Amino acid sequence: MGRIFDTENWFWRWMGRLPDLFALSFLWLICCIPVVTWVPSCIALYDSIAHCIRGSEGGTYRRFFRTLKQEMKRGIALSVLWLVLALILYCGYNAILAGGEGNAVSAFSLVYLISMAFPLATLCWLIPLESRFSYGFLELHRTAAIIAFAHLPSTVLLCGLLWGAATLVYNMPVLMALMPAILVTVQTLVTERVLKKYMPEEE
Repeated sequence: MGRIFDTENWFWRWMGRLPDLFALSFLWLICCIPVVTWVPSCIALYDSIAHCIRGSEGGTYRRFFRTLKQEMKRGIALSVLWLVLALILYCGYNAILAGGEGNAVSAFSLVYLISMAFPLATLCWLIPLESRFSYGFLELHRTAAIIAFAHLPSTVLLCGLLWGAATLVYNMPVLMALMPAILVTVQTLVTERVLKKYMPEEE
């Protein structure tokens, strides 16, 4: 019974981190307001959670802003690229729906929706990879796509977590105050385990 009230208990340790998770979610939301900064904001959120919230490093907010600054220029380019891709995919889907009704249109729209999972799967690994490694622009996307298929069960889980979080926030917008940091924290349980296989071992 005494273990329940032990301050070293995992439950109380995570309760103590809730203010940091709230603050990181708020910082992420503020930094995403310009829209074109959403990728560097995601990288900064992931990096600070992986190293400070789940890791043993200090200076959570200092690391967030340092990573945000370091990734800003390249991150904006990534943001624009993915926003354009999302717009193209969205317009393509609307064009299919505008084609009328019928089994053929329904089947084609379903296939199109399934195909949209491939860029989403790549994006799920792109942010962690950019946080952990140094790749060229094209190499980053190629590596993210390869890992997405090489670790398909983990990729499906990541996409499911993202979809579930988005659904919860859509139905209960108040969850946006905490959901970004909670989602990334849970995702790191999956991504960090995989990425460790690609990190050079320390002597």
